[in-house]
Amino acid sequence: MATYWLIPRLGNLKALYPGLELTLRGESELLSFRDNQADIGIRFGTGDYPNLHTEHLMGDAVTILAPSTLISSLQDTRPESLLRSQLLLEDSSVHPTEPWNTWQPWLREVGVELPSSLQKLQFSDSSLALTACAGGLGLCIGRHSIASRLLFDRKIHAIMPWRSHEFAYYLVSHPAEIENPRVMAFKHWLIEEIKNFQIPFASGSTSELVKSQ
Repeated sequence: MATYWLIPRLGNLKALYPGLELTLRGESELLSFRDNQADIGIRFGTGDYPNLHTEHLMGDAVTILAPSTLISSLQDTRPESLLRSQLLLEDSSVHPTEPWNTWQPWLREVGVELPSSLQKLQFSDSSLALTACAGGLGLCIGRHSIASRLLFDRKIHAIMPWRSHEFAYYLVSHPAEIENPRVMAFKHWLIEEIKNFQIPFASGSTSELVKSQ
């Protein structure tokens, strides 16, 4: 979320709060708020963060994304054809509780058998896979929140219907920091930005995708 959604909007935050000093840290693990490693965090998950103040921010949707250069160069752009023939980009950090972020359910959805010689390229996080997709390297599984700018710029295209994600974004902080002026300023700005951001209509959910297999 930081690379494609949060950072491009930080100019609005600085314009609203010019004196606010900000340090961004992109960490896969939840930082310790007790040790003053962070004032506030944005997490994508189930919302179960013990001993932390948690507020729901927004949901998300997910689908298969393809680079525009690929779509424009092929006659057959059906999902099943693309999934059979193109390099599949994968986030290697996917947790076992996120089966919709693996290729098997999507391949089966369009009747494509999982070949033993499946061409995959792994990345350490989803933003890297998305960047590679936009660069024309192959297909990726992408969340709308991080892909929206590239979709708007027509760098990538969704090749399957969007599905609502089972996880959501949450704002987390230590309970003692709720009234911290820095936290309140960031929270106020973030909520206003989210009000202007639309998640696309989803034809189903990721849980239905997985259960249908």
